[in-house]
Amino acid sequence: MLETEKKLNTEGLKYMLALAEIKEGRPSATKVAKEFGVNRSTVCRALADYVEQDFLTSNFQFTQRGMHYIEVCIERRDSILKALTNKGMPFEKAKNSAITILCSCDWETVDLLARSIDRFYDSRKKRLQKEKKKSFPGSKVNEYLRVGNYTASFLFLKIDKNKHEQVSMANEGFRHPGTMIISTNGNYLLLRLTLVERQSRFANQFLRGRLDGMKYEKNGVIHQVKIKDNCAYIPLEAFHFLYVKEDNILQGKAELIMSCSVGALNMPESKAVLNIYC
Repeated sequence: MLETEKKLNTEGLKYMLALAEIKEGRPSATKVAKEFGVNRSTVCRALADYVEQDFLTSNFQFTQRGMHYIEVCIERRDSILKALTNKGMPFEKAKNSAITILCSCDWETVDLLARSIDRFYDSRKKRLQKEKKKSFPGSKVNEYLRVGNYTASFLFLKIDKNKHEQVSMANEGFRHPGTMIISTNGNYLLLRLTLVERQSRFANQFLRGRLDGMKYEKNGVIHQVKIKDNCAYIPLEAFHFLYVKEDNILQGKAELIMSCSVGALNMPESKAVLNIYC
């Protein structure tokens, strides 16, 4: 197992993980800085330890040693992240805690922590198991699900007057799967944003952007969905749920209004139906 010669800084590891997960184009400190809303010099200072340890080159590309190290980091970060979110910790807090644990502990301790946390998690659906089929509004989800996090597959469909189910382009704007979070502080679906690419309606060029607006209607009132740190937090009150015992699947459906950062002229505000399954 690959270990470092000295303890590395938490901010640096956070930025290096982001560097490894850049999917569009060549990874760079500039892109990481833009993602976190900080100066490039801040990212460079934080990554200096990793350059010194030969995980990154001077222009912040991964060395062979660095590629192996970051693969191990991602695997263990995700195991800790899953264990913490399954216990009901908010996703962003769990992600930061997982990185802190990685920087503070050796790999064996990290693995033990992940297993210990996960051992206490019980994601079984409680009252729903007693009923063949149950329909209920998202505002009552606490009556049927235990506090915790649930992996949720999802699919955005176009709203079609002819009732034809076509996948909406919005489906490409998020990382799959999502996370349905049930907690005493609120219940919501967390979706992580990705870049969307589409050809311009007026020129022969491709445009890139992210979702920057999402709304839903509840009792005749339009509500804004919180979007922060490239994550959308959709309140479960926006959904209506159906549980089918035969398949042991909980299905949710919500109608959403969305807009993209490339602008209304090229990607107009549009509606889509979001279906989730867990």
